[in-house]
Amino acid sequence: MTQLCEIKLIQVGIFLTLPGKASSPSPHHEAITVEVEALLSWTSGMNSESRDVYFGSSNPPTLMGNQSDTIFHPGELEFNTTYYWKINEKNSDGTQVGDVWSFTSEIGFSNAAFVSHVIPEDTIGTSESQVVAVTLKNTGESTWDASKGFFSLRSQNPENNNYWGISKVLLVSEELVLPGDEKTFIFEIRAPNTPGDYNFQWMMQNQEGWFGNPTDNVVINVQSTVGINDQWEVNPIEISNPANSGKIMVQVAYIKEPLVISVFSMEGRIIHQTKSSALLTEINIADFDTGMYLVKVQSGEEFNKALILLE
Repeated sequence: MTQLCEIKLIQVGIFLTLPGKASSPSPHHEAITVEVEALLSWTSGMNSESRDVYFGSSNPPTLMGNQSDTIFHPGELEFNTTYYWKINEKNSDGTQVGDVWSFTSEIGFSNAAFVSHVIPEDTIGTSESQVVAVTLKNTGESTWDASKGFFSLRSQNPENNNYWGISKVLLVSEELVLPGDEKTFIFEIRAPNTPGDYNFQWMMQNQEGWFGNPTDNVVINVQSTVGINDQWEVNPIEISNPANSGKIMVQVAYIKEPLVISVFSMEGRIIHQTKSSALLTEINIADFDTGMYLVKVQSGEEFNKALILLE
């Protein structure tokens, strides 16, 4: 007779002891002006044996490796940059995912040197506009970063004046001006309504205040429109780029001497030069690189110049 045996399976509970979560980050979460040679440290979670360190300037941060120490050496950081980091504590039973912390490094030493400016007319009529260009060089340690919203060109003499209808010029969206690079600010100014002599001077500013050297001061004479119109009768040279068509149009009322038409880059190099004895001269610049060009037209002692933007 065969004896049947009953087998019972008894489930045995398995208890895991995961490590605790990392805490007390240094630098603290959302800290600012952190030194670029800073070390990262934290308090380890209970029962942890090692930890995965994540770090980088984007979120989520990048896995840098596993270590037993609770201090991480990220190396020298970039100035004025937001960093993200996370610590995942580990032991033989598993991983405890940590919080993502962040901090922003110090701005660094900011400096700027004046390079040049282009002001087509140093005598203009009341309420009239002209396009100007101001070039500065980043001679400091920090990058001028448009995404931070801090760096701008501001009017001087006196500070933050609105003589020219504008007192602040921002960097172009997402623009970066690295140390050693030059930046040309191109913007339109509008003359005051009252005739007189007005200063044209600018300087860089960030959230810590003014920095670098101001541009050379230029005194622009603002005359009544009647006075300017009288001057144009002596110098009847008109320069235009109608509807940004890729053509420079030069028009004169009469010809006393042949026109010498020169197109300059913003660095001062002659890109194109021609002579003309026509009342209306057309120059095709559609093949030029996009950007700003200075056009100068001279006929004997009479001349005119203008900035042309090719988009």
